[in-house]
Amino acid sequence: MRQTLVVIDMQAGFPTTPEFKFKGSLGDVTYDERRHDPELTKAIRRLVAANIREGNPIVLVEYADEGRTIPPIYNMLKGYKHRARCSKENDGGSDEVIRTIKRRKFPIGKLIVCGIFADYCVSATVGGLSRKLPKSKIIVPKNAIMSCGMGIGVGTRNYEKRHNVKIRKPARM
Repeated sequence: MRQTLVVIDMQAGFPTTPEFKFKGSLGDVTYDERRHDPELTKAIRRLVAANIREGNPIVLVEYADEGRTIPPIYNMLKGYKHRARCSKENDGGSDEVIRTIKRRKFPIGKLIVCGIFADYCVSATVGGLSRKLPKSKIIVPKNAIMSCGMGIGVGTRNYEKRHNVKIRKPARM
């Protein structure tokens, strides 16, 4: 185990395709693949698969009341012992991620962070992790984040202002 992959809010209640562009939750937690950008899902699935192959831990961060992580990602982790889920009540999930990583004794020195939405939850979580774990290296694969139906990699403008955060394109972890 060299790193921990953190997947943020890839849930049925948060669609990522342009026709479902919105500000906030749909309120419907029924999974419908048409609501989720296939390229984003594919990029995150590649990250999950690579981390499973390497035996790295994976933390699924889920916004309370928005359903589980979507099946194409969640089902990859069935039976995988180095996985954990945590629930959060607001955009920033850094406290929950840190608690989960420490409780499970997952590596904290290098974190790969992906998911939705780049300009809200991912940004808030990355910002919190950067402040609270200043010695950790945080990598955000640009092709594995998305902002409110605006496209993959959009909304990362302020990420690298933090000393320990790097944007990578494409995702090669």
